[in-house]
Amino acid sequence: MAKRRAKKEEQRRIERQRALVEIRRAKKRRILAAVLVMLIFVSGAVAAYYLNERNLDGEDEGNTDNSSNGGELGTTELQRVALIETFTAVDCYWCNAEEEPALKQIAQDYGSDEAVIIAYHGLYGDDPYEIPEGNARAEYYGGVSGTPNVWVDGVLNQPGATGKGVDAMYGVYAGFLDERSPQKSPVSLELSGAISGGSVQVSVAVNATETVDTTDLFVRFALVEDGLEYSGKTFDWVLRDLKSKPITGGTFPLNLDETFELDGEWNQQNLGVVAFVQGGSNREVLQAAIYEL
Repeated sequence: MAKRRAKKEEQRRIERQRALVEIRRAKKRRILAAVLVMLIFVSGAVAAYYLNERNLDGEDEGNTDNSSNGGELGTTELQRVALIETFTAVDCYWCNAEEEPALKQIAQDYGSDEAVIIAYHGLYGDDPYEIPEGNARAEYYGGVSGTPNVWVDGVLNQPGATGKGVDAMYGVYAGFLDERSPQKSPVSLELSGAISGGSVQVSVAVNATETVDTTDLFVRFALVEDGLEYSGKTFDWVLRDLKSKPITGGTFPLNLDETFELDGEWNQQNLGVVAFVQGGSNREVLQAAIYEL
């Protein structure tokens, strides 16, 4: 009886948390709408004042040029898309019991406009999806040695499972996202790609709305695949390849291209590319995006 009451209480807690998520989303939409209206009003007022000043000074006499001169880009807060990196394995009990079902619910509730996921397989047992690039990421995060192990934006970490079920695991991951979401990003990403012959061609435009230190900054490209069937289970976001490009000393806007060679065993219809901007030493991810091929 006590266990049943505890389970019901936990379910109510999760439902309240999901309700809070919806409330936050609605609040953000209202704030963005208000900001947009204010920007439109301010832009119109500034333009009117500028034109009036020019007319008063007689600067427009004989001027028939209707083109406008571009100014500097103002500071604009950008919605952060969080990056979830999970170290997992096909035969890991707690990965299958808590981590993967919790992340699938996270993906459904938050969507790719708030969070994108990459799954690095290996570190436990004989995993058919283990690749050196995934193991390199484990070393990058200080030597991840067990699964599950989840990082959000390179700064928030949940090693292991809770042992309390999927809802409890969901609560941990959702808490990380709710902590990062209000922290607006100074970087925007416009990602595109296409499959051509035996390769994937990817392009990304990186821009910044404020000064960003590029001394130790990288754009990383991850080729991922969904819907992989193994031992009666389905695995998503599986890393197939990973490449990085430094943007040290680069200026914005910055355009980068990357190419991935395809493997004949991959299902091209289930491939996608994740791009993210990350600090090399502090490991913080400033922005992420995904493009479904």
